Amino acid sequence: MHTVDYHDFTDIDTPLETRRKSKIGDIWINAVECVGCGDTMRSMNQYDLAWCGCGAIAVYGGSWYKRRVGNIDNFTDKSVLFNDLEESQ
Repeated sequence: MHTVDYHDFTDIDTPLETRRKSKIGDIWINAVECVGCGDTMRSMNQYDLAWCGCGAIAVYGGSWYKRRVGNIDNFTDKSVLFNDLEESQ
């Protein structure tokens, strides 16, 4: 099964109204790097669970929320918000 990646039809500057019409949240990149094995995993949609190679940490939530599973003290957050949200913080 192929997971549709919203990066195929949006970019980091896609405005909120356009994102909502396409059912895309506010997270441009939802990713973590495992401190143990060095793998970087990215969740491409709300239900996409991506584990690192050593099985210590996983990420999911896609563009909607940042959920981490496993050893939650064993990762570095690599997530990035869409530009309109980065500017408002």
